[in-house]
Amino acid sequence: MAKEGYEDIKRHRSDHMVNYKRKVSIVSTKTQGNFETVSWKNVRVGQILKVDNGEEVPADLVLLTSSEENGVAYIETSNIDGETNLKIRSSAPTKDSVPAGPMWKDENDLHQFPMSLEYEKPNPRIHFFTGTLKLGEGNNYRSVPIDQSNILLRGSTLKNTKWALGLVAYTGKETKIVKNARSAPSKRSNVDRVTNRIMGVIFAAMGITTTITLIGYAIFKALYQSDLYYICFDPNDSPDALLRESCIQETSGQDILLWFTFLILYNNFIPISLYVSLEMVNTIQAEFINQDIQMYDESQDTPALARTSNMNADLGQIEYVFSDKTGTLTQNVMKFKRCAVKNNIYGSIESSEKEKMTTQQLARVHDAPSLTELKGEINHLCSDISVYPRPAEIDFALCLALNHTVVYEKDHKTGKRTLQSESPDEEALVAGGSMLGIDFLDRNPGEVLIKIKGEEFRFQLLETIPFDSTRKRMSVLIRDPFGKVILYCKGADNIILDRSKSYCGTTAEELVKNLGVFAEDGLRTLLLARKVMSNDEYNEWNEKYKKASVSVENRAELRAEIVAKIECNLEVLGITAIEDKLQDDVPNTIADLGKAGVKLWVLTGDKEETAINIGYSCRLLEPHMTLIKLKEKNRDPQSVVNQLNGLIKHFSALAKDSSEFSAQWSDVQGRMNNVKEKRHFRGDKSSKVDVEEGLNQSGSLPEPLLDESIIERPANDSGEQATITADALALIVDGPCLVHILGQDSIQAKFLKIACMCRSVVACRVSPAQKRLIVRLVKKGVKPKPITLAIGDGANDVGMIQEAQVGVGISGKEGRQAVNNSDFAIAQFRFLRRLMLVHGHWDYRRLCKLILYSFYKNIALTFILFYYCFFTGFSGQSLYESLVYSGYNFFLALPILCVGLFDKDVDDRTAISIPRLYHLGQKNSDLNIHITCMWLIQAVLDSILIFFLPMAAYGGAESLFSSNGKQDGLYTFGTTVYTVLVVSMLFKVVTVSWTWNWIGCSSMAFSLLLYFGFIMAYSNFVSYAYDFYGVAFHFLANASFWLLVIQISLLVWAIDLLMQWLRSRYWTNISNHAVEFDKGYCGEAGLAILEAIKSCKTTDEVAAKMNHMKIGEVSPEEAIRVAKIESELQRVHISDDSIRRLNENLSPRTLKELGLEGGQPNIYRSSYAYDHVARNTGMDAEMGEEMLENEVEEVP
Repeated sequence: MAKEGYEDIKRHRSDHMVNYKRKVSIVSTKTQGNFETVSWKNVRVGQILKVDNGEEVPADLVLLTSSEENGVAYIETSNIDGETNLKIRSSAPTKDSVPAGPMWKDENDLHQFPMSLEYEKPNPRIHFFTGTLKLGEGNNYRSVPIDQSNILLRGSTLKNTKWALGLVAYTGKETKIVKNARSAPSKRSNVDRVTNRIMGVIFAAMGITTTITLIGYAIFKALYQSDLYYICFDPNDSPDALLRESCIQETSGQDILLWFTFLILYNNFIPISLYVSLEMVNTIQAEFINQDIQMYDESQDTPALARTSNMNADLGQIEYVFSDKTGTLTQNVMKFKRCAVKNNIYGSIESSEKEKMTTQQLARVHDAPSLTELKGEINHLCSDISVYPRPAEIDFALCLALNHTVVYEKDHKTGKRTLQSESPDEEALVAGGSMLGIDFLDRNPGEVLIKIKGEEFRFQLLETIPFDSTRKRMSVLIRDPFGKVILYCKGADNIILDRSKSYCGTTAEELVKNLGVFAEDGLRTLLLARKVMSNDEYNEWNEKYKKASVSVENRAELRAEIVAKIECNLEVLGITAIEDKLQDDVPNTIADLGKAGVKLWVLTGDKEETAINIGYSCRLLEPHMTLIKLKEKNRDPQSVVNQLNGLIKHFSALAKDSSEFSAQWSDVQGRMNNVKEKRHFRGDKSSKVDVEEGLNQSGSLPEPLLDESIIERPANDSGEQATITADALALIVDGPCLVHILGQDSIQAKFLKIACMCRSVVACRVSPAQKRLIVRLVKKGVKPKPITLAIGDGANDVGMIQEAQVGVGISGKEGRQAVNNSDFAIAQFRFLRRLMLVHGHWDYRRLCKLILYSFYKNIALTFILFYYCFFTGFSGQSLYESLVYSGYNFFLALPILCVGLFDKDVDDRTAISIPRLYHLGQKNSDLNIHITCMWLIQAVLDSILIFFLPMAAYGGAESLFSSNGKQDGLYTFGTTVYTVLVVSMLFKVVTVSWTWNWIGCSSMAFSLLLYFGFIMAYSNFVSYAYDFYGVAFHFLANASFWLLVIQISLLVWAIDLLMQWLRSRYWTNISNHAVEFDKGYCGEAGLAILEAIKSCKTTDEVAAKMNHMKIGEVSPEEAIRVAKIESELQRVHISDDSIRRLNENLSPRTLKELGLEGGQPNIYRSSYAYDHVARNTGMDAEMGEEMLENEVEEVP
């Protein structure tokens, strides 16, 4: 509570600083050319603000003019969308001439100038604005259209612009960034939820125990009431008048109040200190993650960061991972790699890249001339660029240099200029133009400067028609230096081909073939096209476009209609192919997570073919897999439902056909029958098993742990499809299809049935809102409720990161928006493996021990008091002195805290090498009803020994604690029992600990010294502890005390060790085997593997080594043991052959209708990524995105 209060104070101070301490200049309405300074809180709509370079914009402004030529301004929007690239904003086109620009130069021109602004009501559409600026008064005014390109949003920062003047449109809560603000969801870890449920059960048990004690009191009173008058129990029954008169107060009528007396007596039933311990352990565990050098990225100088401390244990229980693609699986570093012009492919593959390719990849390599050769051809053709029609090669390069929104950012200190773009793709395309000999130099308002063969040319920029998620293309209208008007367009292949009439020396079939060549290399493609227009044709179109732009109603639809009329009858110039490399070690990371039982869903804005290609590259998809392509057919929503129904019916045959089960299990069953003796793991490293002749391979521990194959015994033959899983299935679904699935309960259930069967799911062309809805669907729809993790690097991933139980942000090239909304931040996707398999596994197991031990020790303490009630007439007398009783949790706090911080069942390298060990967390193996009951039963049994053995010793020898004329008493006996309890609880810590270091050993010694030091010091305070005065010195000087403490605590510990040994011998799980393997209790093959693992310096090296290491054949008895372990997963595992045999029974037509593509990789085209344009940025921004955003808020 104190921590949360401190965080609230910090937020309040931050808000106060923004509202009051930040100042801004407003244009004075009284004195021309002067400014007034006001705080952000006092900014009002209709004021004109001045924003200086480097300042944050305090409100949503309509840009009126700036210090730059033609009134442009450059802004950074990292606070809004996470993108650090500069964006250009234009002043309202108030100048009534060409090129458009502002009619004012500075604040002096604006003084008392009559104007009014009509615009839409406040709304959350952050990349969309419609308004009209009216210049003049009364009926004598001129209307100027205002759109999103003229808006400076609150939260953006002015860059490379000395100053800018803007008219305030929205302030405070009406600004678009605040309208889009969504408070971070309150997340509670799964361990916390389980702990609270256990706490509820314990509280109920406390109430039952209290009630039983009260019932015991009632029975005792009924039996012995008349005999207890001498202690004023019921003085009216006393035969002595003196007692009847002396007993002032009687207890009759107050019996019910004893319930609360007993409740207070048993107050330690509930381990209140547990929450403090959890908070301390979580905070320090988070710091361990922050300090982990193996998750430090040297290239970015970025360590891992745990932004939320209470989610550490959930990292060890993840079942579903939802990942973005661009910038998360890939580097988001784009390189112009290859291209195709006319019918020729350019761009050679370097020998170093070929060395890394597999044999299959090398067989598909398409050798081509280098880009340098194309550059030479363009230089030769550029001797006269005024000739029309220009060669396709020249216009191809010109389209790259002209059709973009890239700007140069200049460092005023060093004078160095760097390219800034809205996406890495844009920058790569401009760089591609330079590689082909046409350089982009700079842009001014209304013109673009380029250099061809050392000569500078100025192209007039007539209009820019931007990308958006609906159009999937971008166009610019250019008037070249020779007076020709040309439309240059770039976009997705299907979009451009549908709008093209000719192909500049090639055919549509050849273009598709070349797209396939680039797709084999995993490259992202765009088609470039042109259209030469006459001046009359352009002027006619421009008039219609201007008229649509000033329309207040349906402006976007009208502009989209006008634009579609010009973006037609295009000439295709060629294809660009951009490389987006995978991040380091992504394939091995995905493979290891798969072995750990984690299902990975990739949610991307890319085209289907690109996403599939990357899926094969990163081993998310394998060549042997059957792909299920879920698609909408002929824009018919019912087609999606029909396909889902067909798939469910098709795969349900697997669950009903028991022969599929027996086909997988017969081999293991046969080997089971041949085993004479079951092998058990002992301390010696040479333990073996005798098997019948013919099975000549002796057992060795590591093979079943490390082998990639998973043997899963079917849990039952019930035919429940929800329990089917198959590593040979992968689902591919696109955004349009998801529109008909999300929000429809019955269809969602069918979709989940199919999706949960598959090892991998790829959702392509999905919007940010759909990403979030998919995560919510799995989180709420899958039973039992899984723990989900979402990982991404951009602002468009924030929704799913917040929606998932655990959110992980990657510090990438798309800003820090994802990181700022995440629970954990890492620099590379590969670090997710260590975060989950090492830190998650450790933290989960540590916290489970901490929780169970806390309940165990408190129940043992409280049940001793319960037993003692039977010897005190249920009077509520405590066995322990009150302050000693209160210090119980304090005396035992440190050792278990050390377990929660430092305990490791296996080394980090072993945890990486045995991914299946992660199943323990996924199945709640360490904190479930069974385990909790076992701990609580053991607590009761131990409490019986701890109480009754000293009681027997005390009752059998009246002078056991009496010597030298000193008498024993209540606290002598009670503190003896208490001491046995404390020592036994410390021995329990020894039992549950896997790891011992100097800190853990010191904590044990410190706890003992603290306890004995306290009772000796406390027994000296006669004025404060009259009843306890001298008690400690009395029993500590007695040998009987030490004999009881040592014998009984060792007996309790011995029984505990026996139970642990029995569990590890007869009720083994993968944890027992992994621990023994980690300590070297294995065969010769295992020792060799263990030595190789331990020789690695980092877990990344372990993963690389294990992925290349061949594991020997699994012995039969080990296969049985592994099968027993895997049967705990309660899933029916369907083999590749079973899927293949099932699909062979279908006709090609049926396979096509069901969207099944069998077991061999096909050739796919790839295309441009639309992740960065998945927002509503264009003129006809689709309303479906906004509807989805609203649906996210409405779905419960």
